[in-house]
Amino acid sequence: MKDQSDLSLYVFTIAIVTVLNQLPLFIYLKRYISFVSVNWIHVWQLFRSSLAYLLPNGQLNLYTSISCVVLGLVGTYQQVGIFSNAFNILTVAIIMINTFDLVMIPRITKMCIQQSHSLTKTLANNMNIQLILTIPMVFGLIAIMPSFYLWFFGEEFASTVPLMTILAILVLIIPLNMLISRQYLLIVNKIRLYNASITIGAVMNLVLCLVLIYFYGIYGAAIARLITEFFLLIWRFIDITKINVKLNIVSTIQCVIAAVMMFIVLGVVNHYLPPTMYATLLLIAIGIVVYLLLMMTMKNQYVWQILRHLRHKTI
Repeated sequence: MKDQSDLSLYVFTIAIVTVLNQLPLFIYLKRYISFVSVNWIHVWQLFRSSLAYLLPNGQLNLYTSISCVVLGLVGTYQQVGIFSNAFNILTVAIIMINTFDLVMIPRITKMCIQQSHSLTKTLANNMNIQLILTIPMVFGLIAIMPSFYLWFFGEEFASTVPLMTILAILVLIIPLNMLISRQYLLIVNKIRLYNASITIGAVMNLVLCLVLIYFYGIYGAAIARLITEFFLLIWRFIDITKINVKLNIVSTIQCVIAAVMMFIVLGVVNHYLPPTMYATLLLIAIGIVVYLLLMMTMKNQYVWQILRHLRHKTI
C-alpha cells in the first residue's frame, strides 16, 4: 500500500539511482585524468568570483519558489501543486529555448574580445530568431492545454487551463530576458547590474504575490510573475538601447500572424480529437507544419536563415 511513509524510501531510491548512474563514467575517466596538487587560495578566489553568477543561474527557480511559498501561506497546498505543475511545463519549453543562448555565448564573447562591430548585429539577429520560436510556443501551449491537462494531470487540474493562458506569455518573456542578460550583460561584465535587477525583481514578485494571491488566489501568483518578468524585460531593453539593438518589427508581425492562424487551426482540430497523448503529439506536429508553411509563404528572412543553416550546418 502506497502512503506517506514511503517518502523516505522514494527519496533514497531516486538519490541512489542517480549516484549509481554516474559511477561508470568515473571508472572510464581514470584513463584520461591525473591527480595534481590543488592551490586552495586559487580555488577560493575562483569560488568567490563564481558567487556573482549564483543569482543568474537560479533566477527561474527563485521566482517560482517565492510564488509557491506565498501560495502555501496565503492559499492552499492544492493551489501550490497546480501552479508548480503548470510552471513545470513552461520550464521545459524555456530550457529548450535557453540552450540556444548557451550555444551562442562563446561566439559573442569572442566578438566582444576582438571588439567586433558585429556584436550588435548578432545580438539583434538572435533576438529575432528566438521570437520566431517563442511566439508560436505561446499560442501552441494555450491551444493544446484544454485536452493536454486531461490525460497528463487529470480532471481535478481543470484550473490549469486558464492558469496556463496567463502563464504562457512567459515562454516569450523569460527566454528573451535571459538572452539579453547572458548575451550582453554577462559578456560585457555588467554582472552587478544583472544581480541588482534580479534582487529587485524578487522583492517585487514577493510583494505582488502577497497582495494579488490574497485577492485572486492562484491567478494572482501568475499575474504577479507576469508583471515582474515584464518589468525586468523593459529594464533589459533599456540596457540594449545603449548599443542600438532593435527588433525586426516586420518579422515579429509575421510571427504573430502565423501563430494566430496556427492557433485557430489547432483549436478546430482539437475539437475533434480525444484527450490522449497521441492526439497532443499530432496537434504539435500539425502546429509546426502550419506555422512553418505560413512563415515560408510570407518569406520571413529568419526562417529561411534557419533553414539554410540546417542545410549547410553554418551560422
